[in-house]
Amino acid sequence: MPYIQETCRAGRTIEVRKYRSWRWGVRGSREPWSAPTPEAQQRVNEAQAETKLRRLLNANFETGDYHLVLTYRKGEAPTPEEAKERLAAAIRKMRGAYRDEGNPLKYISVTEYRKARIHHHLIVPKTDLKLLTECWEWGRIHVNPLDESGQWGKLASYLVKETKSCGGKRWNESRNLTRPEIKKEVIHRNWTRKPRPPAGYELDGEPVEGIHEVTGAEYQYYICVKKRSQEHGKCKGLRNLRE
Repeated sequence: MPYIQETCRAGRTIEVRKYRSWRWGVRGSREPWSAPTPEAQQRVNEAQAETKLRRLLNANFETGDYHLVLTYRKGEAPTPEEAKERLAAAIRKMRGAYRDEGNPLKYISVTEYRKARIHHHLIVPKTDLKLLTECWEWGRIHVNPLDESGQWGKLASYLVKETKSCGGKRWNESRNLTRPEIKKEVIHRNWTRKPRPPAGYELDGEPVEGIHEVTGAEYQYYICVKKRSQEHGKCKGLRNLRE
């Protein structure tokens, strides 16, 4: 039976999503459509946000780049609006610091304030850490280098879940981010239950299969990650930078 295949290339990853469509090769009549429950639609929305953020992370950052957590001094927590202004001021300083080093700044930022003390997550390319400490004057910077996997879906999942109750835009991003390459095509055969990754790639976990709870369509989803060459080292540790 034909199916639609969506292939997304982002950094070292290739994501493949296969799904049936009522427009292609379905015999008989379709079951009557019923509107999804609010809970089901919310789960789908969360999954879509996570997918979009994961692909942006994978397409734009590399092993050793920084996941920064910017915190405030005890007793000096700002309002959400003040925090927004301070983060914007810090990013302006960072943009100048990166420019002085000969590299453009690209970033993804997320602010948390519903479930914990207000703080910011900022993913940026690696640079001189001293430059970053000089850009954040209101507290500490916790630095966690991105690991060697090349697939930062867990980070995307965490950031999306932590901003679930914030409403509005879940993250902000610089305009110079690379956009993932997405291709859709109709495949006129049944899909393979055990996918075979392209040469030089390996499966990241097992394929996920099921029935979409909103569309009712059968689907299969998996991620392939490009194998690391032997010369790449591993990033280690978590560092805390004090003001």
